[in-house]
Amino acid sequence: MITITGSKGYIAVNLKNFFVSKGMEAKCVDVRGEIPDDIFADTDTVIHTAGIVHNKKAKKELYYKVNVAMTKKLAETAKNNGVKHFVFFSSMSVFGMEEGEINENTALVPLNDYGKSKLEAEKILLAMQSDDFKITILRPPIVYGKNCPGNYALLSKLVKLSPVFPLVDNRHSMIYIENLCACVYKIVSENITGIIHPQNSDYVNTSNMCALIAEYNGKRLFLMRFLGEIVSHIKSSYAKKAFGSLYYAKNIAFSNDIFDFETSIRLTEKNNEN
Repeated sequence: MITITGSKGYIAVNLKNFFVSKGMEAKCVDVRGEIPDDIFADTDTVIHTAGIVHNKKAKKELYYKVNVAMTKKLAETAKNNGVKHFVFFSSMSVFGMEEGEINENTALVPLNDYGKSKLEAEKILLAMQSDDFKITILRPPIVYGKNCPGNYALLSKLVKLSPVFPLVDNRHSMIYIENLCACVYKIVSENITGIIHPQNSDYVNTSNMCALIAEYNGKRLFLMRFLGEIVSHIKSSYAKKAFGSLYYAKNIAFSNDIFDFETSIRLTEKNNEN
């Protein structure tokens, strides 16, 4: 049995559906409130996706209560229930970088409570690892797909409203939700442990992605170099996320694509129509 924390979370629900489609027994559980001692009874693998993400309204204490203390409690409960493999969804934010290449020499210097709490949880889990209790930590980049929250959805809306868009020469690590599920499936099936940096096989260029979104929606998008130069000087966090470069070096990246990039955009836009 595979038990996934986060009964309504975007990643949790997609993971459950993917594992079930592969003929494996999987369920999602709600871990808000008191955690029953037998929540992981008959479970071989726990995939812990639940947590507090970037939330301007969340206080510092909440990040540590949910992302650290709850993770520790769940791992202890899993270990006591004989769970063999604990897979933890951490974040790219543990590096504290907004731009540039992340490689094997990049320091872990998170800038906010989200990244700091995820890194603290990682350290706790790695200290708990034993021969009978394996730990895998995933640090996914931007995740996109059907009904995805976050930056992709905002860019898709912008493309549908505007006939022009910045032309930028950037690169991003991103991962399509089905490709992420395939990565986790491989990790669970092959008992892969350690720290994993999942991404699509190919880097993503924002202008190219938005041109594909426009094409699927029957629009012609004019990519403007001067707009790209303008946005390159905007210092906001959103502008950096959308138009800057932030990516994993190929030698630390983990990919298991079942859909290429162009197909993933087509499927995302098609499904978002429904």
